[in-house]
Amino acid sequence: MKKQINCVAIIIFILLLTVLVTACGQNGNDNQQDTEVTFEEYQNKIFAFGVVRANDTYNVTIDFPANVDEILVKEGEIIEKGNVIAVLDVDDYNLQISKKQREINMERIELERLENNRNKVSNDLKHAQSLYDRALEDLKQNEILYSEGVITKTELDNYSKVVDENETAVKNLELSLGLTNSNNPEIQLQKQKIALIESDLVNMQNKLLKDYVINGKEIISNVEKGVIYELGYLPGDSIELGTKLFSIIDLDTIVVEADVSEEFIKEIKVGAKATIIPLADRSKTYEGTIINIAGRAIERKGETIIPVHITVENNDYFLLPGFNVDVEIEK
Repeated sequence: MKKQINCVAIIIFILLLTVLVTACGQNGNDNQQDTEVTFEEYQNKIFAFGVVRANDTYNVTIDFPANVDEILVKEGEIIEKGNVIAVLDVDDYNLQISKKQREINMERIELERLENNRNKVSNDLKHAQSLYDRALEDLKQNEILYSEGVITKTELDNYSKVVDENETAVKNLELSLGLTNSNNPEIQLQKQKIALIESDLVNMQNKLLKDYVINGKEIISNVEKGVIYELGYLPGDSIELGTKLFSIIDLDTIVVEADVSEEFIKEIKVGAKATIIPLADRSKTYEGTIINIAGRAIERKGETIIPVHITVENNDYFLLPGFNVDVEIEK
């Protein structure tokens, strides 16, 4: 009986040992396969460190006199298209525009006076020309009478004198009317003066019609999503003409600048696919494509690298300029 129990125990031990060995062998094969897959993936990729950059940054400048009433955002704040960033006081500038309009109105009145005067002179010229033509006709008739002995030489000279006087009047009026040129010079100069002032007025008005200025005083974001930085003014400040009010980073234009070691640069090409993993959240991944490989190498932290620019194709606005990322580039 005791011998039978020992035999059963030995059989059970052998079975357990067989199962254990089989399981270990299977697990070893699985680990070997996993190791082979990981190594193969490693062989087909180049790993690099990168930083998120923005291709487009917009500087918002003001080229008309204004004071800052309100600043409605903070440095580094994320804003969307149409958000009001600042409110300006442009009352003084609007007064300048009104003054320019009044100046145009006054010059138009002067032009009207000149044109009315031209019309009067034109009518006077027509009348003088009529008198001159009549005097010439009278002179011709009296020359016949003189040749027939009907009138004296003195009487004929009087008719000649009338002709000369009317001719002089016509010439003076022609000169006054500016008929020596195709148009009256004084009127043309006045029209040019008005055109210049009108051009100034249009330029002044257009400065308030930029795509980031609404209602003539509110400064808004003209990018879909951006980051405010370098706010240069505070409420109450007077803005210097042509100076930057603030800048906006366009988050729709972010790219990754990856540092690729010179020993691997020969293995990548423009158009290669890449995976981007932000250090801020490694559970997130982004797809990208290499769009540019720098034409020169640089030394960074004792290593020679070539900057490579990569698009972010599934941008969800989590990546911000300055974020550090790991990059896996397919060979």
